[in-house]
Amino acid sequence: MRAEAERGSEVLFQLPVGTVVSVLDDGGTWSKVSYSGKTGYIQSRYLTSEKTEAVRNTTTSETAIAYITSSNGGAVHLRKTDSRSSESLALLEVGTKVTVVRRENSWSQVRVDGKNGYVMNQYLSSKKPDITPAPTATPAPEGQGTTEVNATAYVSSQNGKAVRIRKGPGTGYTVIGSADVGTVVQVLKRENRWSQIQYGNVNGYIMTQYLSATKPEITPEPAATEDTALNYKMYVVSSNGKPVNVRAKASTSSAVVMALFVGTEVRAGSTKNGWRKIQSGDIQGYMKSQYLSETKPIITAAPAVTPTATPEPVSDDKEQSFSQYTAYVKSSNGKSVNVRQGAGKNTKVLTSLSLGTKVTVIGKEGEWSRISWGSQDGYMLSTYLTTEKPAETTETPGWKPTGPVRAYIASKRDYAIKTRSGPGASYSVAKTYIVGTMATALENVGEWTKIRVSGEESFILTSNLASTGGEALPNSDGRLIRYLKSVNGSVKLRRAKQADSDVLGTYSNGMAIIVMSQNAEEGWAYVKIGNKSGYIDIADMARKY
Repeated sequence: MRAEAERGSEVLFQLPVGTVVSVLDDGGTWSKVSYSGKTGYIQSRYLTSEKTEAVRNTTTSETAIAYITSSNGGAVHLRKTDSRSSESLALLEVGTKVTVVRRENSWSQVRVDGKNGYVMNQYLSSKKPDITPAPTATPAPEGQGTTEVNATAYVSSQNGKAVRIRKGPGTGYTVIGSADVGTVVQVLKRENRWSQIQYGNVNGYIMTQYLSATKPEITPEPAATEDTALNYKMYVVSSNGKPVNVRAKASTSSAVVMALFVGTEVRAGSTKNGWRKIQSGDIQGYMKSQYLSETKPIITAAPAVTPTATPEPVSDDKEQSFSQYTAYVKSSNGKSVNVRQGAGKNTKVLTSLSLGTKVTVIGKEGEWSRISWGSQDGYMLSTYLTTEKPAETTETPGWKPTGPVRAYIASKRDYAIKTRSGPGASYSVAKTYIVGTMATALENVGEWTKIRVSGEESFILTSNLASTGGEALPNSDGRLIRYLKSVNGSVKLRRAKQADSDVLGTYSNGMAIIVMSQNAEEGWAYVKIGNKSGYIDIADMARKY
């Protein structure tokens, strides 16, 4: 169940088969539903108005025999409890025989090799699955039997790509490295369809089908053709001295990869349909041939700018002229506005500029404006730009921190505030903090203040700092906002609801957090801190700090 009607949206719940939900709106591919006081979206194909057989037989204490199965042939986790985040007791290969002790919703309690645990029902079958044997390895030279301990083998694959090395004998284990085709490894032992191998300092597992006793033939990459070879040393030129766009494809409608200044040296291919493939540094793209020359241009100093009502013209790879002018960022809700790499909502977001930021409009592409600020440039929807200079803000508090002093992230309209890597809106976004987070104000730089939160330093508008804290503003989507408050002075964010689970980060007391969900009986809360999500002990958070 997701927050929005799209696959990349945040997951609110994972609902077992048979869970009852209220359908608020059947929107075709996705349906808007309500469950446990929350509203979200589920793909309509996972909903039915009929009570399923799995629900009719939700719970049974009758023992039965079943076999492990999986669609990809990989091993399946035997969990300590009926949860994906629970500890894995073992990995069960496809075809393993188990005794089903009890079925509950989407999980079954099973017994295998003297161990009791849980397996998801989708990985259990009443019939023993057909197991396709691994392909027979090429006979090894005498004295190098591939089943022997410390036997030498070579990595092989049909598509020529590198093969993953995993921590254990199954696809459920973590990938710890990869080995290119032809790499020599030592086979330490065999476990079903997997082999434990030693590769340099890496000790892990590879599927046996990707090992060969004979060295595979490695087909060299084809030599570059005239169309792809970058055989020419050339320089960027333009009639007005302005930077020229490099595009992902040989088309003016393609995304802009970067812009190169006049005089920049590049490697170029031959001309094709008025375009050349070029490379500058590690980046490749396409540029119109008319903006490339084998002769290095003479670059003269730019003349002093005299104030005038008629802005100077600029041009890009679309061969159009444009009168540049000064503009200011605006938005109806007062929030920052995204600047993108190209003229389209699907292009990469470079940064976001706060309300009132001064920019120079240097071009137009449909409903988009190409803007520059500081030493950077990008694209912004023209509706977020105005030529009227905004009135001076009256929100800046009289308090201005000097020297190392305690402060709190503050805002009258947002529940989260972005900080920057430097003292200005043109710098990249460094962190996002929930309103109310306690910080240490280090020094003032103009209208910006350098702060430290949990050991990490960044810059924030002084107007977003307050001398006193309190209860943070509510999150815009209704979730709880709380503060970290531990007797130890810091709190560990963990990957799972276990005290020995992996630590995703350690955060100081006073950090404001978003509580996604919590379970008082288990004593854990699923929370979001900055851009990370994980579990903390409920005892380590408070309503106020």
